[in-house]
Amino acid sequence: MNRTIHGLRLFGLLGVFCVVLLSSGCQSTPKLGARVKAYQPLNVVTNQVAMDRPVQRVAVLPLIFTGAYQERIATTDMIESVLRRELVKRGAFEVVFLSETRLESLTGLSRWKKGSSLPEGFFETLSKALACEAVLFSAVNHYHPYPPQTIAWKMRLIDCESRQTIWEIDELFDSGNVSVAKAADQHYFNYQSGGTRHLDERSIFNSPRRFGEYSAAAVLRTLPY
Repeated sequence: MNRTIHGLRLFGLLGVFCVVLLSSGCQSTPKLGARVKAYQPLNVVTNQVAMDRPVQRVAVLPLIFTGAYQERIATTDMIESVLRRELVKRGAFEVVFLSETRLESLTGLSRWKKGSSLPEGFFETLSKALACEAVLFSAVNHYHPYPPQTIAWKMRLIDCESRQTIWEIDELFDSGNVSVAKAADQHYFNYQSGGTRHLDERSIFNSPRRFGEYSAAAVLRTLPY
């Protein structure tokens, strides 16, 4: 009888120990939430009137980075390379990427600044020289490369002829948000990993480039083309 009671107590203790191990293991890996919907950008505006004229070719201006981050140049280069690659992959229209040198030779302006006026004839010059119907302005307003990563994109697509904004987005992606984390994880699985799970499924949240690729792709998926 005593042996039976002792065995039951030992079994109970082992059960409690297993529960503690499992619960501690779960806490070490953040849950993405099976019932949480993957994040969809919300701060998007599309002008249906401005879309009456077909847009087949777009001039893409150099990205501007307004965040107060010490490695500004390296960060801008990395984010811009990510944006360019995602624009090509999106295939919404043919893109012409302008360097600062080329932009300055055409318009006298090497890099546009938010809130500043553009040179006279800016859109007409680019339209004629590059045979484009629209110009894409893009900026990163906020950037934090360490977990939880955050990045804020602001983009605007403007028709060269009417000067109307065709599409505009101003969106912050925060990997600390469960729905954003789920969307990023799904993107990595579907588009970046070839549909196979990496040994470290959370690696996208430790890689500024990979999280940047997800956020840029999410932004560009809202394009009306």
